[in-house]
Amino acid sequence: MLLVCGLQLHAQEPRVYFHARYEPRHGVLTGAGQVDAEDVKHYADALGGVANPAIFMDYVDVHTPDPARFFRELGEKLNALGWYAVPQIGLGMDDDAGHPYDDKVAGGQYDSQIRQLANLLKALRRPVFLRIGYEFHGSWNGYHPATYAAAFRRIVEILRKAHVRNVATVWCAESAALTPDYRKYYPGDEYVDWWAIDLFEAASFTKPVVEAFMQDAWRTHKPVMIGESTPRHVGVLDGEQSWKAWFAPYFDFIGRHAHVKAFCYINWEWRLWARRYSADWADWGDARIQMNAEVSRRFAEELAKPLYIKARAAQRLRP
Repeated sequence: MLLVCGLQLHAQEPRVYFHARYEPRHGVLTGAGQVDAEDVKHYADALGGVANPAIFMDYVDVHTPDPARFFRELGEKLNALGWYAVPQIGLGMDDDAGHPYDDKVAGGQYDSQIRQLANLLKALRRPVFLRIGYEFHGSWNGYHPATYAAAFRRIVEILRKAHVRNVATVWCAESAALTPDYRKYYPGDEYVDWWAIDLFEAASFTKPVVEAFMQDAWRTHKPVMIGESTPRHVGVLDGEQSWKAWFAPYFDFIGRHAHVKAFCYINWEWRLWARRYSADWADWGDARIQMNAEVSRRFAEELAKPLYIKARAAQRLRP
């Protein structure tokens, strides 16, 4: 476990500690991404090189035909950063045409692929946060509650049988589409190390169902990761206005929820990546903090607070 002691947490709520795998006793792990190491390096440079993120975000699917290539490239990305970071991996269960196959995972048809993933995860020899079937309830995924929960459990059971001890399992919701019946997707406390919520629009920071989700995580004694976050439809280019519209309430959300123990920020120009992936992200805005001096200055000031755990402290994490 990572222990960061003696922190003065200023105005934020002191962090609660639930003894989850790779949960810091004090503070919030910082993360950035995604997929491209260069975007993270630009993010770190914009913060003056003193707030290198402890977490790097990437994605793979259960059906990926060459998972060894993914892990090889992930290792190259981690090395390219120039500092120690732990991966946060989104593990999908949709095929190349976008059709879900959580039912087939639950039924054992992908066991051999999952065993291969288990061995590759173990071979990383560093901690991993694994968001299994991330954004479980999203219509874009199409998972069925019962088969999704069963698939999550099956993946965890295979990891355990393979003696994979360097993975923290993460159950991840998306805030804008979250509905009150999210519990029907829950695999069970014994299979989940962390809960997660993906935050994109400022309206979600005070959305009643999001607050209910956060309170439920507290009652379940699970730390919460912000698995993905970006100022959707706001961006950074308006400086002070952008900060007030999205970043200030975002950090307020972290500050007032004492069981938020990690956040991951997507430092993308979304129009560029929309073209690369043929996705409907073109109007999400430019979220690269290096593109606005006011936003990068304020972001750096926020992360300078002892609450936030950067890459140097993350080296204390051990498999």
